[in-house]
Amino acid sequence: MVRAWSSDSYERNMPDGVVPEPEVYALFRGQFEAGSIRDDSLLGVPDFLEVVGYLKKALLTQNYVMAKPDQPIDLLIVVHWGQTYIEEETIYYEFEDEEGFVEVLEVEQITDKSLWENSLILGTADRVYDWGPNFQREEAIATTSDERYYFVLVAYDFQELLQRKKTVRWVTQFSVDTSGTNYLDALPAMTRVASQYFGKNLKDLEFDRTHLGEGEVEFGEIEVIGIEEEPEVKK
Repeated sequence: MVRAWSSDSYERNMPDGVVPEPEVYALFRGQFEAGSIRDDSLLGVPDFLEVVGYLKKALLTQNYVMAKPDQPIDLLIVVHWGQTYIEEETIYYEFEDEEGFVEVLEVEQITDKSLWENSLILGTADRVYDWGPNFQREEAIATTSDERYYFVLVAYDFQELLQRKKTVRWVTQFSVDTSGTNYLDALPAMTRVASQYFGKNLKDLEFDRTHLGEGEVEFGEIEVIGIEEEPEVKK
């Protein structure tokens, strides 16, 4: 899942096939969140250098070039990453059955505070707090209530930072459900999908599918092994 935003003054939405002009950036370590559930794959690799390697490759696909010593810098990209912290509470619902007996149903659900904080991290707040009855809101609440590996990249205008002005040029938030995977496999998959959205402005959330882990999937020629004829049905 990806959410991408760029300021009106930042022009980088290029037609397909057109490579934007290169921009030089430096990365800055932001906040790391270990999440609410112990995850050995995440705790084992909180090193920022591990993250930088994948981000550098992904950013280069959009012609963002990491700064070399003494090279003028266009953007300072602050990187926040980790796993969402899910705090739950027990809600009790009382209802009366057909025979008049009162039944109590216990339901574990995410707290309002946790839902709000995670919706900001994941970029789902517009959908979660769209109070009209709609399927997208329910889907966003369910997505935000799950543990997810995430990244938040905030790109500041570096030259304006030197003048003590904080001007955000673009923000890209991307995440994946932790179920069925681990951080080491999710990291390259997340950065691979998000790479096409860096510096762009999306009207809504984007949901893309990709394989987990390293590398690209290539399909060769299809080879027919054999054809099995259907058995004749006797009447």
